[in-house]
Amino acid sequence: MTTLVRDTIGPSWRLWLAITVGFVLTYYVAQLLVLDMRFGHWPNYVTLYDYPDNVVRIIRHTPSVADMIPIVADEWLLEVGYMNYDFGHGIAEWSLAILPTKLLAVTLLGAVIGFDWLLWRRVRRVCSATQRPAALGAAGIGAALFGLTNISLTWVVCCATPSWVVSLTLLGFDSAVSLSLAPYGVWLALVGALLLAGTTLWLGWRGRGTVSVSAPTRTAARTA
Repeated sequence: MTTLVRDTIGPSWRLWLAITVGFVLTYYVAQLLVLDMRFGHWPNYVTLYDYPDNVVRIIRHTPSVADMIPIVADEWLLEVGYMNYDFGHGIAEWSLAILPTKLLAVTLLGAVIGFDWLLWRRVRRVCSATQRPAALGAAGIGAALFGLTNISLTWVVCCATPSWVVSLTLLGFDSAVSLSLAPYGVWLALVGALLLAGTTLWLGWRGRGTVSVSAPTRTAARTA
């Protein structure tokens, strides 16, 4: 598998990196576009938090490691939102929160998508007409579930709690129904991760016989 990863990403590492970075940027820009279409205005404030200092403070003042881990995981790095000044000093009507833990998860998701795309390009010739769309469909559903459950949006209608279910409310779901789905986010993310992992392993298994010959080997063969 290590050889397959090296031979798949190595010759196309720029494309793989572009897909990874492009996915992360698209992921967050798309959320801002949805917010703009939903409310009709762009964000009017950006707040950068001192994430390292906040994490150190949490570690120092939280005796229990079991309590410390989820608190650190929920710590914010950046907040982009819209402040409504119709109410005194203003109230954050909605915001997009970027958490380092979720940013890492989204980056990993983009890296896996890029790797799967490169694998699919390699093995599509040896896959049947039903296997090709099935692999793309499984990877797409897995990425959608994992990506959806890592969204961190806030909206005053949803108690201003950053959660993936806020995106469901923005898409038209009843807020009470959306909030009731919040506890299932971990399970949906797990299903998405399993679908992605299964697709990656299957593509890797199909691609074992399609590993390209390395450049030095081809040069040696031509010389011989």
